[in-house]
Amino acid sequence: MKKLLKIQEKVARVVSEKSKRGSSRRKGDEYQDLAALRLALELYIRHQEYRLFINYKKAGSLDDIVMDFNDRVDAYQVKYAVNPNKVYTLDDFTYLKSKVHFKKFSDSWLFLKQQYSSKKLTLHLFTNRTLDAELSRLITAEGYFSKQFVEGRKRKRPREIRQELQTTTQLDDADFREFLSCFHFQTGQHGLADLIQYIQGDLLDHQLGLSDRSIYRLLKETIEDFAINRHDAFTLQLLDELLTGIQRRHLLPQRFEVDKASYVERDELRSKLSVALENIDGNYIVITGLPGIGKSTSLTVYCDE
Repeated sequence: MKKLLKIQEKVARVVSEKSKRGSSRRKGDEYQDLAALRLALELYIRHQEYRLFINYKKAGSLDDIVMDFNDRVDAYQVKYAVNPNKVYTLDDFTYLKSKVHFKKFSDSWLFLKQQYSSKKLTLHLFTNRTLDAELSRLITAEGYFSKQFVEGRKRKRPREIRQELQTTTQLDDADFREFLSCFHFQTGQHGLADLIQYIQGDLLDHQLGLSDRSIYRLLKETIEDFAINRHDAFTLQLLDELLTGIQRRHLLPQRFEVDKASYVERDELRSKLSVALENIDGNYIVITGLPGIGKSTSLTVYCDE
């Protein structure tokens, strides 16, 4: 009886913690979780290994999302603006109480640089907000500070802006150049509703063929669990196991027992299918033919191999 009560208390505590976050949850928290889910799915589609941490307290102010790869680390600060027309100005990065105060980024950069000394480090500001005209002129189309700005070769107002940012970070010039070089602005991202639609429609439905909305809800709940209760890494292997289990529950299997002794391989189908799969880009391949000519049998053998 005592053991049962302890289990009930533990379950109640976990539910209470999740409910607490759910009842007072800001849109920014949801946006952060969905951004993490988006990154995880995009990397899964590209078959790229990763270790993803959410609310990673070992990363200082860049704790929202940390992606650890074999050769690099990407640290994300995720910011959501309810008003999509809001822009960042220089004051947002130099005002001490600002949520994107540049020293918060530079302090985290110094910490991560020591922790991951052998890996390339990139800092990302991921937001649906944009930069004002003054800051936009300093940023390349890829979202990085221009080389001239990083090296201090721009004059007049850009030079003043650079000096203000460096004073804010309190870095010497060599460190400040390195810091600016690895800072990435991912501005103008999807708003909350559009991000949900992108994950459901493009990533899950179009690219992975998983159109059941309960799958999206399960993935979102899993990410929330990692953000709230778990402190270990969300990985490609974990997502693969999760999606494999989902497919078994939600999709009808198209599998046939094949008698290899009597099976005659259709070489033309194999070669055409291989070419089509190599050149596919998030689309569907449809195989047609008369009933009984061996479509499903051939596909079973092909997929097994």
